[in-house]
Amino acid sequence: MHKLEQETINFIEEWGLVKKGDRLLLAVSGGKDSMAMLDFFIKHHRELGCEIHVANLDHMLRGNKGLDESKMIKAICEVHNIPFYFEQINVRNFMKKNQNLSPEEAARIIRRVFLLRTKEEFGLDKIATAHHLNDLAENIILRIVRGTGLKGILGLKPIKDCFIRPFLKLKVQEIEDYVTINMINFKTDKSNYLKVFDRNFVRLKVMPLLKELNPSVEDSIWRFFLNVKESYDYIYERVKEVINNIHWEKDRAVGNLEDLKNLDDIVLSETIRSIITYLSKNDYPPTRERIKVVVEQIKAFKNNWIIEFKDYLRIFGYGGQVFFYKEPFIRTNEDYSVDEIPFCRKIPGGFIKITERNDWPDKIDGKHISVCSKDCLVFPLKLRNMRWDDEIVPFGKTSQEKVRRILVESGFKGFFDEQYVLVNGDDEILWVPGIKSSQRCFVKKSSEKVLVLAFERR
Repeated sequence: MHKLEQETINFIEEWGLVKKGDRLLLAVSGGKDSMAMLDFFIKHHRELGCEIHVANLDHMLRGNKGLDESKMIKAICEVHNIPFYFEQINVRNFMKKNQNLSPEEAARIIRRVFLLRTKEEFGLDKIATAHHLNDLAENIILRIVRGTGLKGILGLKPIKDCFIRPFLKLKVQEIEDYVTINMINFKTDKSNYLKVFDRNFVRLKVMPLLKELNPSVEDSIWRFFLNVKESYDYIYERVKEVINNIHWEKDRAVGNLEDLKNLDDIVLSETIRSIITYLSKNDYPPTRERIKVVVEQIKAFKNNWIIEFKDYLRIFGYGGQVFFYKEPFIRTNEDYSVDEIPFCRKIPGGFIKITERNDWPDKIDGKHISVCSKDCLVFPLKLRNMRWDDEIVPFGKTSQEKVRRILVESGFKGFFDEQYVLVNGDDEILWVPGIKSSQRCFVKKSSEKVLVLAFERR
């Protein structure tokens, strides 16, 4: 058995990359790295107790070369009776629709989507890629140059979600030797030698200089990777405890402001980063500067603040809670008639509950809890979307104010589309749930029945 094969088997066992019965999808491009991986699994998949399938994607960037590579791979798969999946996707067309992407980023996104879709379509368990130690070193150097954190250093792990990288501890020279000795056919992508691409620049210019400084630079970077992983794993165990105590509802997360305030800064920062990354469904977390702003608001124990991120994601603090909110709210333009009491209705951010009592509740703040004399109201009441020109006479005042202005002053700028108001039968606003009560919300001494208006945040 070749040294590379034994080292790879040991690595797979050490990191638990392949379990008995796993159905693997091998991502094979036709280059020497992935062809070496294909050769390895052809020889050892029975020993490892796994089933192998192969996927190849033509990005349609290099004329017929992508088709030539697919034919070479398909021929090998047919000889060994391995299922083969091939697809062509035009990267240039994708870039026209996503003009902020570089060719590298666009190709990476398309390739990932193709592999995940193929895995799901054919009921496979894991996706194996042929990333090696030099890829890891180049990735770490690029991320350090761009100012990454601990999590960014760990971008290429031996196993992450359904992706496994069985060659990750192998140097590129070991793979080249293996391909040569075993006379494995492969195709060379000339774009790998164009220095206009950042990764190629690191590979062709930076790495040779670092090897002059330290001939074993790849091994040193591997040790650095392991040290960072140990530190990050320790931090993330605490982060997972925090996240498990946060209330989750679809594309929302709600945490207790005081609990978050009492966390160490590094745990709080990583918790915020993890939640935002998860909700945005984006592998690229927010910047350190944006995270710092959120941490400062929480540590100052402030209410009524909002911080917006891309992908329609916002964080706001209100009522002793911190809300992480994803996706723009789509107005339903649906009005809810309040014909009978008690009344309960779910709206964005919580529940509206209207009940009838003979006495007053212990706590009335005019925002989350308000009260009205039932005999002062005109039924049916109505719960409806806020309108741009809505006005209210706030409790304790005599003149009307724009509801949207009150929202801005309360720290809810950007939430106009999500805000509901409770109106009287004559369409006069009684209450802006969670924000303000109107002058009409009062209780007469002669009233026998009191309506309690409650907004319970979720």
